[in-house]
Amino acid sequence: MASMLPSRSFITLAALGLIPAVLTPVFSLGFPIALIYLALCGCLFIAGVAFGARPEQIHITRRLESRLSVGEWESARLEVQNGTQWPLTLSLLDTPPAGWEMEGLPVDLKLAPGEEATIPYRVRSDTRGKFQFGEIWVRLSQFPHLAVRQFRLKQPDDVRVYPDLKEVSRYELMCRRSRLAEFGVHRVRVSGRGSEFERIRDYTPDDHGDLIVAPDRFHSEVC
Repeated sequence: MASMLPSRSFITLAALGLIPAVLTPVFSLGFPIALIYLALCGCLFIAGVAFGARPEQIHITRRLESRLSVGEWESARLEVQNGTQWPLTLSLLDTPPAGWEMEGLPVDLKLAPGEEATIPYRVRSDTRGKFQFGEIWVRLSQFPHLAVRQFRLKQPDDVRVYPDLKEVSRYELMCRRSRLAEFGVHRVRVSGRGSEFERIRDYTPDDHGDLIVAPDRFHSEVC
C-alpha cells in the first residue's frame, strides 16, 4: 500500500505564501493573494499524486545466496529498474530477518527513464537456522519533487544459515595434521637450506633437507 507525503520542497514553497498573508495589514490584497498561491501549490501537489510514478512501474529484485555462513558478512544486492518515462529519485531500504546486521542500506539514487541499477550491500547473522527476508521499502519522487510516494514491495526470500564452511575446513586440516603427528609423521627443517653455499658443497650424511620422516613401523614393513 502506497502513501503520499509532502516533500521538503513543497513545505518550503507553501511557506512562501505566508509572506503576503503577513502583509495584509499594510496591503489589502495580501490575504487573497496568499490564498490563491496556496491553492496553486495544492493543485501542483495533487497533480504529482495523480500523474506520478506508480509502485508497479518500479521493478526491484533482491539477489543473495540461499545458503549463508554464520558470523560471516555475505554479499547481497538489489536490482532496480525505472519503468516510467520520467527521471526518478529513489530511496531504498531492505528488511533483513530480526537480529541480523546490514551494511550499505538505506541508499539514495537517481534513475533516468528505463535505466537499471544494482545496489550492493552486506548482511550477517550470528545465528544458524532458516530465515526469511521481508519487504523492500521504497520512497520515490519526480519533478517538481513536491510529493513523495512511499510504499513497500513484498519479496520474501528464504535463506538458511549454516556453520562457517571456512572454519570447518580449517578444523579438518588441523585434525589431519594432529593425526599425522600421532603416527610420528613430521617435518624436519635444516638451517641453512637454500643458501648458495649449501647448493655447491659436497653432500654429507647429516644432510636431510625438508623431509617427511616416516614412522618406525613403516620402515619395518618395508624391510
